[in-house]
Amino acid sequence: MFLKLAEWSIRTLMDNARSKRPERRTAIIAKELDRYDIDIAALSETRLALHDSMVDNGYTFFWSGREEREKREAGVGFAIRNSIVQNLEQEPTPISERIITMRLPIQRNAYATIISTYAPTQTNTEENKEEFYNTLRETVKVVPSTDKLIIAGDFNARVGCETDHWPGVIGSQGIGKSNSNGELLLAFCSEYSLVITNTVFKHKQHHKTTWMHPRSKHWHLLDYVVTRQRDQKDVLDTRAMRGADCSTDHNMVRSKLAFTLRKRTRKVKGRPTSKINVTKIKNEELCQELQLRLDEIMEDKYGEKLNTEERWNKLKTAAYETTNAILGKPDRPNQDWFDETDAKLNTLLEERNKAKAKLLQRRTRSNNARLTTARNNLQKYTREKKSQWWEEKAEKLQLAADKNDMKVFYNGLREVYGPRKRGNTQLLALDGITVLRERNEILNRFAQHFDQLLNVPGTVD
Repeated sequence: MFLKLAEWSIRTLMDNARSKRPERRTAIIAKELDRYDIDIAALSETRLALHDSMVDNGYTFFWSGREEREKREAGVGFAIRNSIVQNLEQEPTPISERIITMRLPIQRNAYATIISTYAPTQTNTEENKEEFYNTLRETVKVVPSTDKLIIAGDFNARVGCETDHWPGVIGSQGIGKSNSNGELLLAFCSEYSLVITNTVFKHKQHHKTTWMHPRSKHWHLLDYVVTRQRDQKDVLDTRAMRGADCSTDHNMVRSKLAFTLRKRTRKVKGRPTSKINVTKIKNEELCQELQLRLDEIMEDKYGEKLNTEERWNKLKTAAYETTNAILGKPDRPNQDWFDETDAKLNTLLEERNKAKAKLLQRRTRSNNARLTTARNNLQKYTREKKSQWWEEKAEKLQLAADKNDMKVFYNGLREVYGPRKRGNTQLLALDGITVLRERNEILNRFAQHFDQLLNVPGTVD
């Protein structure tokens, strides 16, 4: 069994009405990750503000970025399957707008530290590049030596294929020539005995490159998955997945890792009962039928002599089974306007995927135009669905307010806020500036807080 890790430079996670990208970027990206059976994706160029997270379409998105008022051109994050998030002992830790880390519990009481990065481009100043690699060095230094280490990201670097100059760092399957950013990455990898796995495995040229230069139309390898040289055997394959599409100019990179996740042991509780559609009680016929059935059950099963506990268990089971049979379960509402079961939406996504696959097979003007049309149709439909959903939601909220049905009204308000966000409040140290990230530091800070709060010297007259 292995873990599928992806690296993807997605350009942005923000929805912008002026762009040519479909609405709800997180949902579109999550569907693509699920289509390629990705467990964890390291995302670059998220461009979202601050450090936060949200749940969408089977994945939990974590990100790290600048402040709201600052210009955001970078940003990094993770998209992790919800089933894996439940096994994490600690949520991903933001380091800067270009670096975020997570620690994954794996088999045999071991851990794997995964670092998602986005390096400055070739045109950035030398100071920015030096600052990025210094921060990355400090991040790698604090990773326990016993941890598996994976660094995935858009390094905006070409490392070339000079295996003799960088033994152990580059494999025999590198491509092209290196540039100045590539030299920085190679020096960093050599310093910490890391290997660039993209250059290890034999693949066709177009399964190695990840980005096409807009003017020269030449393809280059800019996105990498890096690991320790001693752990190279844990990486079974690394290649570009050209078919993945989220309106970005970078190809997804997928690595297969020989990691088996460690599941957290949980106390087994009784099987939880599912919810019942209680709104149907307003129907007089169903209400009367339910009343009659409950009366019959009470007469048939509760005339016998039983102790209080047995009578309660029988009453509870019979009442639930009867109510569930008559009223049924409530329909599961979509978290917002994006409906992953929408037939037309799935058809448009399939048409876009087929158009891109055809373009990859044969790059012609007609195939390129077909992909552009497919993307435009998807964008148009998603925006129409969004507008329609808002109109229907507004009418539903107004109707609930007129009827003074506060439960429906507030449930509707929750749906309006879109996908559920996970509350991540950063904890500051006593100086009010330093952000605490380590578990021990956070616990000690709470101890200090309550010590100051509760142990206040009092004066007695």
